[in-house]
Amino acid sequence: MLKNNWAFPIVRTTLVFCACLFGSGCYTPPFEPHELTPVGEVDPPMVVSDFAESIPSNFETDNSIIFRFFRRQIAALGYASINRRERKFEIVCVNHMGMQLFHISGDQEGNHLKHALPEFKEHEGFADAVGNDIRRIYFDLLPGKKAEPHVGRRKISFRQPRNDKMIEYVFGGEGNLLLKKSAGSKWRTRWEVAFYEYFKIKNKGTSYVFPRGIVLHNRRYKYRLIIRTRSVEL
Repeated sequence: MLKNNWAFPIVRTTLVFCACLFGSGCYTPPFEPHELTPVGEVDPPMVVSDFAESIPSNFETDNSIIFRFFRRQIAALGYASINRRERKFEIVCVNHMGMQLFHISGDQEGNHLKHALPEFKEHEGFADAVGNDIRRIYFDLLPGKKAEPHVGRRKISFRQPRNDKMIEYVFGGEGNLLLKKSAGSKWRTRWEVAFYEYFKIKNKGTSYVFPRGIVLHNRRYKYRLIIRTRSVEL
């Protein structure tokens, strides 16, 4: 592993070359837009049940990642190991020169920073910020039984209060899969996660679905995390 005295100039160079200005218009995800069709007569609890059976519980992914914040973006590579049953995860992020940027794990006890370059460590709460966003992306993908459903023409949504915010889940498209989950108050969205380009994977005769594209927008910290799934192992 490279020592920290190598890390500072390399990371600074990476940030400089990866920096770019935001476009002046609205953000457009780098994935195919959802093809929404009329949902017809559907049973909302069955939509949730069918989706629950179609997503894997334990998996490992290899991803390309882009962090977009303020007027910059940073490209990186990521590895994730997710255990939804035990609510555990392991995340490693490296730059395109192979240097490990950070390594974070999580379990029911919280988020744990195993390694990070000094530039990341100096930000108080860095591990919790990243860890909590990983949980928003990969955990709690199903509304609770008490969530209030609403069947629209092309989407099915569920809303449920949690602590001091309202969580919303939106399903639609082919198979009525999860398109978005978000949290906020009546006037302000705190964060949202959008899922794109679902594809099928098989394991021991069972077929699952997985999103090829994921976009998390953390409005509190004003950044986007864009994940393109390159491979999945169950």
